[in-house]
Amino acid sequence: MLSDTESVLLVSAESRHRQLLEDTLKHLHIRVDSVDNLHNARETLQSRGRSIVVVPYLGANLDLLHFLEDERETDAGNQVLLLCLEKDQAIMHQFMELGAFDYISKSQGSDRILTAIRNGQHNIDMLRRLEELNAIGASLSKEHDLNKLLELIVLRCRELTNSDAGSLYLKIIPQDGEKAEQPLLLFKVAQNHSLDIPFREFTMPLNRRSLAGYTAVTGNVINIADCYRIPENLEYRFDAKWDQMVGYRTTSMLVVPMRDHNDDVIGVIQLINRKRRFDDVLTPENALQKVIPYEKEYEDIAVSVASQAGISIENTQLLDDLEQTFYGFVNSSAQAIEARDKSTSGHSDRIKNYVLAIARRINELEEGPFAEIKFNDVEMKEMEYAAILHDVGKIGVPERVLLKSHRLTEAQLDVVKYRFNYYKAFLKEQTFRGYLNQISSGNLDFLEPAADEVRFELDQNLKQKLQNIDEELEFIIQINKLGWMSDENIEKLDKVRAQFLIDIDGEERPYLSDEEYRNLSVRRGNLTTEEREQINMHVVHTYNILSKIPWGKTGLDHVAIIAGCHHERNDGSGYPNNLGKEEIPVQARILAVADVYEALTATDRPYKPAMPIPKALSILEEEASRNKLDPDIVRLFIDDKLYEEVDLEKEKALERELREEKPAKAGAAHE
Repeated sequence: MLSDTESVLLVSAESRHRQLLEDTLKHLHIRVDSVDNLHNARETLQSRGRSIVVVPYLGANLDLLHFLEDERETDAGNQVLLLCLEKDQAIMHQFMELGAFDYISKSQGSDRILTAIRNGQHNIDMLRRLEELNAIGASLSKEHDLNKLLELIVLRCRELTNSDAGSLYLKIIPQDGEKAEQPLLLFKVAQNHSLDIPFREFTMPLNRRSLAGYTAVTGNVINIADCYRIPENLEYRFDAKWDQMVGYRTTSMLVVPMRDHNDDVIGVIQLINRKRRFDDVLTPENALQKVIPYEKEYEDIAVSVASQAGISIENTQLLDDLEQTFYGFVNSSAQAIEARDKSTSGHSDRIKNYVLAIARRINELEEGPFAEIKFNDVEMKEMEYAAILHDVGKIGVPERVLLKSHRLTEAQLDVVKYRFNYYKAFLKEQTFRGYLNQISSGNLDFLEPAADEVRFELDQNLKQKLQNIDEELEFIIQINKLGWMSDENIEKLDKVRAQFLIDIDGEERPYLSDEEYRNLSVRRGNLTTEEREQINMHVVHTYNILSKIPWGKTGLDHVAIIAGCHHERNDGSGYPNNLGKEEIPVQARILAVADVYEALTATDRPYKPAMPIPKALSILEEEASRNKLDPDIVRLFIDDKLYEEVDLEKEKALERELREEKPAKAGAAHE
């Protein structure tokens, strides 16, 4: 029986004869569409795609000859089946040479018709699958995300083979420091049409005892009709525990290797339970009825896809390695940070020095809270790179937010100044125009003393208005620089916001826009709530960026976590994940202390002066007493004066910058 979407197209000019053939085919459970001539058949085929065309041969028929010739030239892929009602086999062979795939003589029964139609459908299916193979090759080559690629490989294999389920394993060689372990199979993908089962990756030993392991080791294809009936003499076995646990019945299975360009096996595709209909849902009760074995042609298809998949995986991995080379990433990231915010270009390097100073001192201690903590070379490297890259996520923060030094940007403040000056000019013009209108209307004679009195009154009123505008503008300029907004200033700002001017067109023009008011009314600092959230997101960006680097290949697999936790606080009040002390790695707690101290004492921030060291140390102690920063690390940093060596280098660098600037300034003055 054909699928629900497929049917035979019957071509016959005689209605009685056509009805007879329709009844015969329907009796065989074959869906039938019919037309009365080959011209109509051509039009029908253009709209429905490939089909099996059944044509009774009733004698010499030039139309049939032309139809077959056209089909061969266009390579449409339709399968033409001839019903020979005469005993002229020679003409049938001629038609087959022209493209008909089979013929049936009058003497042959319905079973022969059914077999022929099934063969025709098989031919159509194989043509379709060949096209799909080409399309799959193209789609695999375009996908560069490894996880998406692996999912796509399994899905396409399942679709081509009508498999209910499928899985994919990759051969890996894990690294534990410098010690290479035995190869493993990493279970990367699991798909199942009939069951919705949560999936998690895991590894399994690479040996011949499992189906996937056997294929991965030997490179041989496994094709099993029933996994519960594997012969005892074979090396591999099927473990039915999973079936029992989830309520499934694994029957047929096809396991094929994926190979790289060197013909080495890099992984395995496992296809499970081939069905006649892809949409069928399997249960343990119906599996034996609905599941069929993987025929040889489907095995060949799976092998072909696996071959393409292996090369695609290899290319994707090579691309990832090229794009995410460790040292290249570090260098480019450092340059990107410096290019965006030159005022903090030395921040990460100084943080690195503070972090390493603390870590080295901890390694020297034999007693106290750090007696049991010793950082090896790899862990020291992790902290070094985490410190250098801890702010790499600022790449994802808008520049207007990242570089914002006052409540209003320079450009925004210029707009406010321009608006206020415009209002002053408008009031002057409005006052003068009002005076002239009184004179021109005859209400006032400019030669009389009364005119001078009116002019004086208008000038005084204007002077007061202009003074008010100047005072309000000066107020805005002042609060734009303040670090803290008092209730009094907020109240005064609200009064400014409430004011508006009616222009010459009668339009109300406010003194401040909603956005300007929102920025100026920030209680503390210069960032709005939304902008602060954008800044805080840099930690998330940092973690996301660093977690995509294959640190495991170098052993530095904690860099992303350390860098991503540098704004977490012991009491759970930090961000982005509100972690408590026990959840924050000690390396990240070290980084947090270094980051706070450096931010307080930095001399290159345009929005604030450097804080004196005693004051900065006092703030560190306060943060430790409030359980924000790790008190043991803060105490070690202060008592052992670990900041002094770094700060001395900082001062030397500043002195060098000043010496370099002086000749340049002298030269500029000369000019």
